[in-house]
Amino acid sequence: MARFYGSVQGHRAAGLPGGVEATRCGVAGIDGHVRGWDIGVRVSMEIGEDDQDAAVVYLTMGSNAPEGSEKVLFRCALDENIGITIKPSDWLREAITSVCLDDPERVIAIDYLSEEDE
Repeated sequence: MARFYGSVQGHRAAGLPGGVEATRCGVAGIDGHVRGWDIGVRVSMEIGEDDQDAAVVYLTMGSNAPEGSEKVLFRCALDENIGITIKPSDWLREAITSVCLDDPERVIAIDYLSEEDE
């Protein structure tokens, strides 16, 4: 029996019927990459510590990027003592703390290409 389940559905142009949903299952893990030409997000579900489900979320440079040009945004896991833990990657933590967070309307710009992956 599959432990992991994923689904995706495309959107068509306005006025056309919606796309068909596609689903996949995985026993040891499952990956999904949703992207445009120049930016995307990949999510990987896996079995983590203590046999708990864990997720890793990656920022990618989309379909135009070379293989392996992604960066970890954060990791999520279930901790039975405190609930879900979210651990941002080092480069994302540094980027967020280096800007002024007093202004909630401020856009956080991250120079993706100049940072080293962890």
